[in-house]
Amino acid sequence: MTDTPSRCRRGETGVLERVPAVVRDHRLAFNLRMFPPLEPAMASIEASTGDCCEGALYTLTSQGYEELWRSEGGAMERPGYEELVVTAEAGGESVQAITLQAASAC
Repeated sequence: MTDTPSRCRRGETGVLERVPAVVRDHRLAFNLRMFPPLEPAMASIEASTGDCCEGALYTLTSQGYEELWRSEGGAMERPGYEELVVTAEAGGESVQAITLQAASAC
């Protein structure tokens, strides 16, 4: 991925923009158990002091976000993910962003 913002066509996916980003004091974790051996685990983000989780910051339309949430099981009675607000650094700025974290087992 490049360091420059990428504009996407409106309407097709709900993605308006994507830029490289990092979330400090978090790490990428594959801790959402799925269906071994085909898909043993899905990605999540976890708090981890001193670590840095690299990824992309997406700006979505409302409909695009709803479609993403449903595609990740958000419409289920007990979704596998829960929304988590994090501070992401992108393009020299810090912004509040929503990411998905593996839901607690409780």
